[in-house]
Amino acid sequence: MGNLNFTASPIEESEDLFFAAQTTAAQFLALAQRLERKKLTASIPSWLAQPLRFKRAKHCELAEVERWIRNAWNTERVLRAQLELDEDGKRFALQWAFAQAYYAVFCQVLAFFHAHGATERSHATVLKKFGELVREGRFPPELSCHADGGMNAIKLSNVTVSSGSIRSFQDLLTTPSEDEIAGFLRATRKKQLNAKKPDHKLKTTSGKAKTSFSKADWDAVSRALGPTTILSLLYRKRLKANYDSIDTFLDPSIDGDGIMRSLVAIVDSMALVLEAAQHRVIGKDHYSSFTTRARQYPFVHERLAQFSAGRHATAVTNPTSTPLLDSHHFLRTPPHE
Repeated sequence: MGNLNFTASPIEESEDLFFAAQTTAAQFLALAQRLERKKLTASIPSWLAQPLRFKRAKHCELAEVERWIRNAWNTERVLRAQLELDEDGKRFALQWAFAQAYYAVFCQVLAFFHAHGATERSHATVLKKFGELVREGRFPPELSCHADGGMNAIKLSNVTVSSGSIRSFQDLLTTPSEDEIAGFLRATRKKQLNAKKPDHKLKTTSGKAKTSFSKADWDAVSRALGPTTILSLLYRKRLKANYDSIDTFLDPSIDGDGIMRSLVAIVDSMALVLEAAQHRVIGKDHYSSFTTRARQYPFVHERLAQFSAGRHATAVTNPTSTPLLDSHHFLRTPPHE
């Protein structure tokens, strides 16, 4: 892993509904497997054992922290409830599931920002600040893959890229690789740069608006944007599912169950990291008071047990819970047209 220019050939994003549906499934499965709970359980104790990377803000209002974290838990609960739907129900629920996944994590981030004193609140500023923290290495490596740089100079960090031939969807859905994440980050970075470009009202020497940006111009756009992270990917799909390409998520070929499980697993893992950090910043007594008042969220208590035990190098499992990612669940042939 490390910084490298993108040279592989991951799956290309397509306007064709069938291919767009399969690409989405492959991308989120790859993300869910990168953030797989066992990996995080192993890395979180050493991460928390490092010198304190975040400090509690002097004017931290615990009621405000709890308000945002309860918003996150409420949203995650709604997302998780959709795992009980049948295949058709999950497919039709995807339009809002992407938004729920994003907002569940966004509210976790806002709770954490408030606790340690970051003042960012808008989507754009939160995405940028979170990206800067990722780039600085503040979070575990599983959460730290990101894209940076201007157009035609995009660099990927903390994501492994193969020498890369384009693989079949059968392979993508049975043996996902980080090539899918690399392609997802790169494509999202391009969209973010193009969306940010109009904010930089650059002009030519004759006074006309620039239509072609130089490397230096794109570098300025990149600095204003901040790094592209997993949170950026969730934000992008939240927009895509609700505004840009809703037909993709209604296409009969889309794997509603597989994508829903991937989304829940991704939210669960990101929440595990952010809650572990929150636990350390505000202290276990204050954090435990939040969870005590949230008895209706068993997944919250399971996560608390997970990272609390991890701090003492003891693995904790919940034998009554159903794994979000069953390796056999995804070994299926993609639906045909």
